[in-house]
Amino acid sequence: MMDEEGTQYHARVFNQNFSRFRHLLKEDESYIVIKANMAAVTNGFSYTSHKQTLTLDWKSILKKCDDFSGPVNGFMFVDFNSIIEQTCPRDTFFDVIGQIVSFSPLEISNPVESKHYIKLTLSNLDSVHLKVTIFGSQTYQMSEYLKNNPTVNCAVIVMQFLKLNIWNGIGEAKSHFEVTKLFINSDIYEINEFKNKLVSNCFLFFL
Repeated sequence: MMDEEGTQYHARVFNQNFSRFRHLLKEDESYIVIKANMAAVTNGFSYTSHKQTLTLDWKSILKKCDDFSGPVNGFMFVDFNSIIEQTCPRDTFFDVIGQIVSFSPLEISNPVESKHYIKLTLSNLDSVHLKVTIFGSQTYQMSEYLKNNPTVNCAVIVMQFLKLNIWNGIGEAKSHFEVTKLFINSDIYEINEFKNKLVSNCFLFFL
């Protein structure tokens, strides 16, 4: 969950209370949360940089909010070099944006679908390359886009909620189960801005 200042919180509902909130919990919807329980993160890993978990319990109340004025996605982009050099956050998720410059075929040899994966290489505006591995259902989202758009010259992607992965001493990024979100050439401000800067950089290079 994210408040109007863009602060993200790891939120949860335990099984015994889930039936109360099942019909309300939808991505991209806004709510007023009353009487939520806040507790410190104790397991060493937080989905966000905020070190408290918001729990909806028997006394919590959710009311639909129609005038949310905060950011739309609350992206927390990190620099590619900080991932490669492993100075990025290790105990929370991070987001990246970049142009897809290469990708491997879909790997489905494992009978467990959550183990299926596809590997990408992204390039940022400084031409730094980052390796990313996507697992599970997001693999098929990515594969479907690549299959249906073979002639796209510039595919820019935002990956939200990634984790650090270290391979042969080099930092990479990987998705995390169903938590990771992909925005592939979507018509959102961050991707449009990246493309505009990419065009500007190419124009300056040719000048």
